[in-house]
Amino acid sequence: MATPLSALLKGMEKGVKTSPFNWTDNAETAFCRLRKAFTTAPILRHFDPSLHIRVETDASGYAVAGILNQLHSDSQWHPVAYWSRKMIDAETRYQTHDQELLAIVAAFKHWRHYLESSRWQVQVMCDHANLQRFMELPSLNGWQAR
Repeated sequence: MATPLSALLKGMEKGVKTSPFNWTDNAETAFCRLRKAFTTAPILRHFDPSLHIRVETDASGYAVAGILNQLHSDSQWHPVAYWSRKMIDAETRYQTHDQELLAIVAAFKHWRHYLESSRWQVQVMCDHANLQRFMELPSLNGWQAR
């Protein structure tokens, strides 16, 4: 989305623009799209222990991240907190399903104070089908169990 704006900065030497700066129609369109994306993004809500909780996690191969959402009276899930961290070198070598599991465990550790107070079962959303493999395993290896 921001590529046309980034292209405006090409031709810089030592932080100084050496080529002409031309605001194109593509740059204007990209700017308007970014402005709309930033101004219409969901706004964080305060945590309410009486509401249902959903944790959405993801692992990219270099980082793990999560979003803590709650179901409000308007029947919409609203974000309460965002969290991410860079993986250490050893974690980047984990298999994909282990990285996804790492994201879930790390998010639960990070938001433990919210999750323990929930009256409801916490939903976990993940975009990786390989995690179903854990449901079929007769036993977990030592790393997975820890």
